Amino acid sequence: MSAAVLSPDQVADLFGVDPSTVRRWVRTGHCPNAFATLPGTRIGIPRWWVDQIISAPPVVVGAGSGGAAPRPAAAGSGTPTLRSVRGSHPRTA
Repeated sequence: MSAAVLSPDQVADLFGVDPSTVRRWVRTGHCPNAFATLPGTRIGIPRWWVDQIISAPPVVVGAGSGGAAPRPAAAGSGTPTLRSVRGSHPRTA
């Protein structure tokens, strides 16, 4: 995919979520809309944003975050990340 702007459907496919979730990210300001300055309701997600999210470091998974966005893990902190705890839940073992 080399387009500079992706549709909500394309972004949803990349992240494994429903397109309505991507539209909600745009509506709530968690994701930029390439067409925000134009009249109308067209949504387009800049490719640079998708690339930035995909290449971001792992995030810290913690209880009691109160719904706040996850924080990046400090390098060498030994803090478990989503990748290191996936599948470690007793019900999934």
